Amino acid sequence: MNVATPDIVAAEFNESNPNWSNDKERNWLFLHCQEGYANHILQMQGFIFLNDVFSSLGLRKTTQGQKLGWVQNGGGHVNFNISHVDFDASSYFLIFNVDGEIWERVDEFTKEQDRV
Repeated sequence: MNVATPDIVAAEFNESNPNWSNDKERNWLFLHCQEGYANHILQMQGFIFLNDVFSSLGLRKTTQGQKLGWVQNGGGHVNFNISHVDFDASSYFLIFNVDGEIWERVDEFTKEQDRV
């Protein structure tokens, strides 16, 4: 399940995901590593789309995911806000702190990279 609207972006990470493991600590580590990877891309590239994050997590891309995302000067930090859906941690609920629609701002960052 992915939900992507301008107000809330959420997804569930569970056994239907190809990256899922029966080891809950491994799932927790995977999610945190992907969050760190997304932040690295944000710092290196200046922006990252929600669909880039969805792909890294094994989630289905969405139309809104190609518009929404993070920019380095918009907040500068990707956070999945990971929480357990149930006590035994058989699935996780992710609420993404996107900066909003960034698709029209990508040219700003590619021009900056051209100058470097």
